Amino acid sequence: MKQFKKEFFGCLDSMSELNYTSPEGEVSIADQFGMILDFDGFSLKHVQTTASATLMLSFWKGFKRFDNNVAYGFYINMNAVAENFVLLSKPLLSKAFGRSQLYGTRK
Repeated sequence: MKQFKKEFFGCLDSMSELNYTSPEGEVSIADQFGMILDFDGFSLKHVQTTASATLMLSFWKGFKRFDNNVAYGFYINMNAVAENFVLLSKPLLSKAFGRSQLYGTRK
């Protein structure tokens, strides 16, 4: 899991520092990106132990360093468990959560 976490946040680091070249030849840093988080398959078993809930919260807290980079986020396939977990975690979440929308499956 440590390797996954390292690669996941490494990917976000890379996306927050992407360069692009305009048709006029100007090179700029694209310091913002959109994010889609798919919660398909998320269930109560993912938060029923202290260890798994702590792991999930550590991922949420890790997003805080990307507050200014996430332009907008979409949380999709949110069932009742995932939606309640996210809403209960809201005080710990990053400012980027305020620029996000939740879409559920209502399964």
